[in-house]
Amino acid sequence: MIGRFRQLVSQWHRLCVPLALAVAIFSAPYSVADETEVDIDELAAMAEKVRSEADAIAAYGNGDLPASGERREAILFQRDQRALEWLGLFEELARRIASLPEESLLRIELRESLQSSNEALDQSFEKHLHSLEIRLNEKLAELDSASGVEAVQIDAMAEALDEQRLRYLERLIDLVIIRERLGLTSGSIEQFARQSLVSYADELVGVIEMRSASLNAIKKQASAAVENSDLQLVFDNQQRAVEQAITRLKRVVEELVRIGANTTRFRQVLIRNNSATSITLLDLDIVSDFVVRAWRSVVRWMKSSSLDITLKIVLFFAIIIFARWLARFVKVAVDRGLNRSTRQFSNLLHDVLVSFAGGAVLTIGVLVAVNQIGISVAPMLAGLGVAGFVIGFALQDTLSNFAAGAMILAYRPFDMGDYVEIAGVMGTVKYMNLVNTTISTIDNKTLIIPNGKIWGDVIQNFTGVETRRVDMIFGISYSDDIELAERVLTEIIEAMPTVLDDPPPVIRLAKLNDSSVDFIVRPWVRTEDYWETHWAVTKSVKQRFDAEGISIPFPQRDVHLHGAVPTS
Repeated sequence: MIGRFRQLVSQWHRLCVPLALAVAIFSAPYSVADETEVDIDELAAMAEKVRSEADAIAAYGNGDLPASGERREAILFQRDQRALEWLGLFEELARRIASLPEESLLRIELRESLQSSNEALDQSFEKHLHSLEIRLNEKLAELDSASGVEAVQIDAMAEALDEQRLRYLERLIDLVIIRERLGLTSGSIEQFARQSLVSYADELVGVIEMRSASLNAIKKQASAAVENSDLQLVFDNQQRAVEQAITRLKRVVEELVRIGANTTRFRQVLIRNNSATSITLLDLDIVSDFVVRAWRSVVRWMKSSSLDITLKIVLFFAIIIFARWLARFVKVAVDRGLNRSTRQFSNLLHDVLVSFAGGAVLTIGVLVAVNQIGISVAPMLAGLGVAGFVIGFALQDTLSNFAAGAMILAYRPFDMGDYVEIAGVMGTVKYMNLVNTTISTIDNKTLIIPNGKIWGDVIQNFTGVETRRVDMIFGISYSDDIELAERVLTEIIEAMPTVLDDPPPVIRLAKLNDSSVDFIVRPWVRTEDYWETHWAVTKSVKQRFDAEGISIPFPQRDVHLHGAVPTS
């Protein structure tokens, strides 16, 4: 290793010769009229910095290099870091030269100076990268026999060396491109760069595919194990290695694209691993190949699993059909059981219980059918707990209506067909579920009222009992016979077939108003006869009062004018 290091240092010395020439060119008097805008001093300073950095890197070989250990690794790593920085300075100098006019004498002289260093720089690049790969392989070999903290340290050092290798390759591509701009002969460096990048990409693809296969195997083992921290640790390490390899493969593909290399195979790997986030990774060949591969996979899967899939589909639909039939049967059975029960259930509760029984059976059938086609039901049921909390928080009003509906079913303040006044609305209850109640008004309007508003307000049920009292008031004038009026009202009530004898009707003189003497008439009728009785009694009272000469007064006022002059 020490011999290789000294050989590499000699490459840096050979590079200093053309760089010294460049410094001399910048230092010499230069008076070309059309190039006065060029900052010769700045270029000279940059060239001097490049030369001095090359000398500093070469100084790493003046002393003896430790045979092994952390000091040796530290010296080599620092040398690599400074070499990368030097390459950046060298490329920047070459770019500045490339920015000079084509006919510039300064550009021509500097270009010839850089051309003379091509061969030495190419050899230095190749040998330096080869040395870096040897050190990386040594670290990977040490990693096989290491364990614990030592293994972590060696793995981290190997990753750092691998990152340096990739940075060298990226600098190498920069150098190839800047040489093309200057019109310099590329020599062997372009072919070396292409081969190195392709080899590195193949290595990364192998890492991605091998570790992805390991991840799939670990997943299968983890599904059979209840709790295994060791498996989880191995899985996390493998996942991190795959993600790191994918990131580096993206960088390698970008460099290969810059030199016009074919990257179809590598981009396909990135797409299969859901890492084609850049539009530059996609083209027609990639898409078509991806579609062909996907179709072939589907065909192979269908051929190997077609019978099993067919049986699962048939079994799935068979279970669903049977569950629907069983749900209907359960609904009929529950309906008949409730009808035969000695305990009275409201129509609302009756319908809800029948519907719930059928829905429960159908839900169980769907879960069984889903489980038969290979979908695990346990995670779905476990997820309902978290989802239920989120949904419950978001649907507070709906759940409030649901709870109010359950209270209405439990306490039965009204039933379907009842005429009620709820939430300020009067009408007949047509339908109810656990969320809302449907009311039909007298003028045939359909209103849907949330159960939360119903339970939180006063509920007045006009038809909740079998009998109902009809409250009416009739007035006569002060000059009419009270006894006659009372007898006429009694005869009218007694003649009404819908009026009940028990409880007996009430007919009384109730109030002396401003313009009338008022009688209250309160017969009891069956609930369904309420309005017919009310209308019939009112009509009969008007007809009999007219026949008996009893007047029905209307409000009157006497107006007295004080101080008015009488007219003749």
